Amino acid sequence: MKRLSAALGRLALGCALCLGGGPANAVVPGELLSEFPRAQLIIIGTRSCIQFDIYVAQTGPHRNQGLMHIRAMELHEGMLFIYAETRRISMWMKNTLIPLDMLFFDETAQVASIHENATPLSTDVIDSDGPVAGVIELNGGAAESLGIAPGSRIMVFEPRRNWF
Repeated sequence: MKRLSAALGRLALGCALCLGGGPANAVVPGELLSEFPRAQLIIIGTRSCIQFDIYVAQTGPHRNQGLMHIRAMELHEGMLFIYAETRRISMWMKNTLIPLDMLFFDETAQVASIHENATPLSTDVIDSDGPVAGVIELNGGAAESLGIAPGSRIMVFEPRRNWF
């Protein structure tokens, strides 16, 4: 994870202009996510630098819950799943009511692969296709509309804690 931390630090310098152009205060999707930590995430895509207000699923119970039972998210909201070790990740959409884009990223804070528009309520397995450090879930269609593609860079920050 040291490589990921160093990569995120370099991105912070290169993306300072993004910090002022983030989303307006996002609406909390409900009581289901009230216990999740919050952070800011920036993705440097092919056409722009986009800031997201995210929920962080770092513990087992939070990762198990994910975005299940959430009926809607604001455009610039999402969820970040963090794992202690780089590994292959498999997910599904059981009890998830909205389509999601899943951005699998590696230890260098680079998007490795994307599964776009995952089908709500599906139990089909969605696989990272290789070892990754985590996954970011955004509203379905966000990756295409915002120019996020494999190779896009990410950074995560939270005023009181370094996640990586």
